[in-house]
Amino acid sequence: MFNTYKVNTLADFVGLTDALLTGQPPITSSRNFPPYNFYSYDNGKELVYVLAVAGYQHDDLDLKLYDDTELCLTGKPLLTLNSLDPTSDPNLPRSDKNARIGIKNASFHWQVSLPKGYEITKAKLKDGLMWIRLKEITKAKKSVKIEF
Repeated sequence: MFNTYKVNTLADFVGLTDALLTGQPPITSSRNFPPYNFYSYDNGKELVYVLAVAGYQHDDLDLKLYDDTELCLTGKPLLTLNSLDPTSDPNLPRSDKNARIGIKNASFHWQVSLPKGYEITKAKLKDGLMWIRLKEITKAKKSVKIEF
């Protein structure tokens, strides 16, 4: 039996190739949420991920980089949507049915595999977007006297 995986971005491709090399299935549970953009600068020495996390507050999100190779963002569910529900306003007429429920109110775990040797240099949450900047770790070269 074969599984099919949709590859839309370089990050998806990297995740799929990692899965092929390790024999583990790629993480697909949160590939569609949150939606994100990926940018690479300076021949891959600097990476930027921009994730759309509208409605999530700073305290609801947790960003980690594991072993310099796994970038993970997890989010707790939003506040109860009842507090945002217009039908809870006594000044509005009651609706018998919800016309459409499209706001995601769940926890999520977003993860992407990176080449080894990156560190998070900046992360910022602004206007519903989580900006994550990573830079390749360059080790300072030391002059070593070689005796012979």
